[in-house]
Amino acid sequence: MLEAPNSKFGVQNSGMTDDDKLQRAVALRAIAEKTKDLEAKGATPLEQQTFVQGARRELAHQKPDVRKHELASDAARRFKDYNSGETHIF
Repeated sequence: MLEAPNSKFGVQNSGMTDDDKLQRAVALRAIAEKTKDLEAKGATPLEQQTFVQGARRELAHQKPDVRKHELASDAARRFKDYNSGETHIF
């Protein structure tokens, strides 16, 4: 049976400091504002989506959340381990 990767996920879901969280929130708000500007200037939905994905990727490089990376890596490892047997449920 699969277990939750972290029993305290709801309590401790980030390895970021409060200052880093604030800076990240401000950056996400700026990305949203820029996306609205792009929309107002006539950018297509694809152009908007491309901008948002690139900006969020860059933000992840500048302000990484180590805890979320650990959880994602753990989930990927568990998925791989679970599917390495004969069942191939997923």
